[in-house]
Amino acid sequence: MGAPITHFFFESVKALAGNLSYLGGGLVLRRGDFLTEIERLIQETGARALYFNKDYEPDARARDARIAAFLEAKGIMVQGFKDQVLFEENEILTQAGSPYTVFTPYSRAWLARSIEIPLPTSYPTSFRLPENFSALENVFIPTTAELKLYHSRYDFLVTAGERSAHDALQMFLKEAAGAYQDQRNFPSIKGTSMLSAFLRAGNISIREVYHQAVKAKNSLTPEQAKQVDVFISELIWRDFYFQVLYHFPFVINQDFKTSSREIAWRNAPEELLAWKEGRTGYPIVDAAMRQLLKHGWMHNRLRMITAMFLTKHLLIHWKEGERFFAHHLIDFDLAANNGGWQWSASTGTDAQPYFRIFNPFEQSRQFDPKGDFIRKFIPELANVPLRFLHKPWEMPTEVQIASACLIGKDYPAPIVEHRYARERALAAFGASGK
Repeated sequence: MGAPITHFFFESVKALAGNLSYLGGGLVLRRGDFLTEIERLIQETGARALYFNKDYEPDARARDARIAAFLEAKGIMVQGFKDQVLFEENEILTQAGSPYTVFTPYSRAWLARSIEIPLPTSYPTSFRLPENFSALENVFIPTTAELKLYHSRYDFLVTAGERSAHDALQMFLKEAAGAYQDQRNFPSIKGTSMLSAFLRAGNISIREVYHQAVKAKNSLTPEQAKQVDVFISELIWRDFYFQVLYHFPFVINQDFKTSSREIAWRNAPEELLAWKEGRTGYPIVDAAMRQLLKHGWMHNRLRMITAMFLTKHLLIHWKEGERFFAHHLIDFDLAANNGGWQWSASTGTDAQPYFRIFNPFEQSRQFDPKGDFIRKFIPELANVPLRFLHKPWEMPTEVQIASACLIGKDYPAPIVEHRYARERALAAFGASGK
């Protein structure tokens, strides 16, 4: 994890501590070996049980299993709860009892059981604390600077905490949910929920998001309600990738598809760096990467465009991009990040066919037709006429001069030609047996 998500986690813990204090409770923070500190805290408080919400990432599961075995051997009851997902890894299975690896049948099975999703529990109104609570050792939440993770260069779009999360949900349901399908792919429009970071850090319950979305449909027209269903489908994708990660943890380090493991990925460090810095010469790709570097967040449509550009146009391994996103995203989630990258690279479960290769120009023209997003993040192109904005390399010299944008000097020429890149990718994927 990088500075953005680490900072967001720290701020979320601060907000939680404040909320607990307001209700008469408190939060104890310790730094050190987790088994040692948990055992010490249990001894200090006389606790007889430990309750926790489950985490489904492989390393977290191993950690929690160690804690459970350690405490149960000492007679302490340990109980985990489902909280991060709507359906856990073994709740939605095929008729043969195996995990789904294709989204559509998984989605149908998920929706068939959606009536089982419980309503969120009510908020507590008070807490009963140990008599010696105020005397318990408590440490300050470290800053990202202390950990040598510097977040100050980012201009974050969301603020951690339950209040902010609930405000974001209500704003989305009121202003954007009824047009979600129509607007979600346009990065210059506030058409997405912006809830991903809040869900990742536990600032809001996934059950509340789901039930509030279902409730919102009652006040919308049938057509608008269908738009909300598309949003709910994104919640299903989230569960889908969680169960993929749980049952197939090897996807962290290798392709889900065995056939794609033979792809001859390119080692092109200069091109990789140009992609990371938003210097590919393709405006929609560069604007997206600069959005990530500025805000620690990237619009979902742009995540697909940039991922497919790296893996198909530059033929660079998806793990390079996945790692870079993990370092910069404020909403970094291992399951979703890995699933999204392998989907775009055509190496994952239920991924895009390898021959589907986004044309950056067409994506740019379709989803940023007026160029508002591009101009916002690429000031070098601010004065370029719209007819050349999506393909600035086609500007005649006199237009470049008039626009104060000389290609190759003020803004780079394309790092690779689209047609050539497409043919190269098709050949590489085809040779792997895909």
